[in-house]
Amino acid sequence: MAPKLAQGFREANMDDLMQYLAGKEAGPFKAETYYSSDGDFMTFFLRDDQCYAERVDELLTVYRADANDDLVGCKVKGVSLLMQRLQKFGVRVTPEGGAPLSILFLSAASDRPPEQQKYYEEMGRFTSDVPLYSSVLQPA
Repeated sequence: MAPKLAQGFREANMDDLMQYLAGKEAGPFKAETYYSSDGDFMTFFLRDDQCYAERVDELLTVYRADANDDLVGCKVKGVSLLMQRLQKFGVRVTPEGGAPLSILFLSAASDRPPEQQKYYEEMGRFTSDVPLYSSVLQPA
């Protein structure tokens, strides 16, 4: 695409976005999971802290607070394959929940080297009280 034409599209889209956002305020932070069917990844943030990313391996990135290195969130890739693995063991996720989010980390940790497993175990503890709903895993 020609640079001038691309710049025009960006400006038009930004103008529309700025008009849409004018006068609106962000709501309060809400800890929830987000699944991208296009990228087959899930993100989860428990806290709304400034943070940095720490890539563990090809599946897991953890987010840590800038202020104190506390765990505040994560991104896990390959969710559909992890869920297929769990279903082979009878784990079902329903619209009402049915399994904690930590079950994904159990699935992924099973074939990780020991130095990486500690991150998956940390994420499992971090998300043990977070329900995983099947509706989250559906394409938007």
